[in-house]
Amino acid sequence: MKFAVIRGDQLPGRITVLLLWFGGLGCNIYLFCKYPTLASQIISGIYYFLGILWLWSYFVCCWLDPGYIESYYENQGIKDNILKGEIPHDLENIPKCPKCSYPKPKRTHHCSTCNKCVIYFDHHCPAIGNCVGLYNIKGFILVSFYGGVQLILIAAMLFANKGNQTGGIVAVMFGAVFILFGLSYVFRIGQSKPTIESYQSFSINPYDHGNCSNLKEIYPTIFHFFVPIRPPSDAFTWNDAEFPEYVNNNSTNVNMNPPT
Repeated sequence: MKFAVIRGDQLPGRITVLLLWFGGLGCNIYLFCKYPTLASQIISGIYYFLGILWLWSYFVCCWLDPGYIESYYENQGIKDNILKGEIPHDLENIPKCPKCSYPKPKRTHHCSTCNKCVIYFDHHCPAIGNCVGLYNIKGFILVSFYGGVQLILIAAMLFANKGNQTGGIVAVMFGAVFILFGLSYVFRIGQSKPTIESYQSFSINPYDHGNCSNLKEIYPTIFHFFVPIRPPSDAFTWNDAEFPEYVNNNSTNVNMNPPT
């Protein structure tokens, strides 16, 4: 487990998001104490369960490595070789990033804020103080989705106990916005078009193999939609058949042996 870049200017967003969530938790506890009914107990139980999933998603989204290519090469045991100029055979045809000097596979982009290349880079998000990439895009989506559902649960507690109806309506509205925001990124994954690539002009998207195939790259099973665990894809397995110059056709594993 590797952490994301941590700088002072990135902490306010991460802390603010967490404080807002604790504000929602405080509202739920207050309403549960004010309306100690069976409906409140059921709603609160669901709220706390989703709260655990939200905290897990928040940790993955804000604090962990979003998919730095540097970390990928380090895990493969070739980072030092690359820094010495000993480029593995299967990486020789990949252009180097002019800023961080690592071979940059397709769908990997350099973040000017973090000064690192990120696999499946979507964008740098000031609200979470981190890049959104392959390893944390599910956490990013789930932070928004679960946060929205929890707001709707607060509204449900108000409606069930005939509490502040206006407050409930406001909570539903904000909850719906958060849910739709998260789902919009699932839609992008289904199109195989992260935010940064949506600004590129493709006559035909070379990574688009249909919604189901695109989603399976990030969500191989239904279970993966609900937990922020890393997808099985990596920097070299987006479309093996299209990029044989640096992906072994008989395997999704790249031959990382440096030249002798």
